[in-house]
Amino acid sequence: MKVKTVTRLSLAAVVMLLLSTYGHNAKALGPELDRYYYTGCGTVTEVGTYFRSCSGHITQTGSQTGDWREDFTMDCDTGSGSHTIWENCSGAWQLRSTLGDCQCSH
Repeated sequence: MKVKTVTRLSLAAVVMLLLSTYGHNAKALGPELDRYYYTGCGTVTEVGTYFRSCSGHITQTGSQTGDWREDFTMDCDTGSGSHTIWENCSGAWQLRSTLGDCQCSH
């Protein structure tokens, strides 16, 4: 086999390896995240939103903090999702079961 042929075949193999590696890593950044921020106890008022798509696009509106945070996540590959509620207790987010059921002072 000529040197040029070996070089071309080696180069082709490297290119194929790089393409297959990129294709594997080019999956969605996920999970998709829909986040809502609220203030208040009992009745809450939405004050901001944060959305991150599976492709990594981020959209934000309003305040990015509050007394409460509600997260909806979805796995970009499987479509399975979760829902969590968090209360902001002096800057530390605590997992809660009910939105607006204040357990710390605001």
